[in-house]
Amino acid sequence: MIKKLILCTQCNQVIPQFESFGDFGQSSLFPGVEWSDEDLDNQKEFFQCHRDHPLEELLVDLDTYISDKPEYESTKVSYFEAYNGTQRFLIRRCKEGVDQPAFYQLIPGHLQVSNLSFKIQEESLRLKFFVQNGPPLTEEKI
Repeated sequence: MIKKLILCTQCNQVIPQFESFGDFGQSSLFPGVEWSDEDLDNQKEFFQCHRDHPLEELLVDLDTYISDKPEYESTKVSYFEAYNGTQRFLIRRCKEGVDQPAFYQLIPGHLQVSNLSFKIQEESLRLKFFVQNGPPLTEEKI
């Protein structure tokens, strides 16, 4: 997973930091990893489009990562928070195909992950079924 992002504070656009900030040589974050030409082209285009804009480095808070699919799934939407030292940002990561690069969006809000549990009110449900359906149902049907 990407550990750093670059944020254009003027446009509120983010892109993964594949290389050293502004460097397109050997990857310093993931030694031995080769990024696709499309990934590196997107990064170069981002830096060209935002060359006169203020840019910030964001560190990803890996503990806030959440997705509706397991980590090993390549096509999914996931959310996590990143911070610049003073402010936290909510990031949406989307990957629509195995052959397509992921894209990142800065979205308003923050994550609040909670462990919730519920208790089934079995007797209340039995009574409701009885009123609607007549005699008690078998355990299997309930």
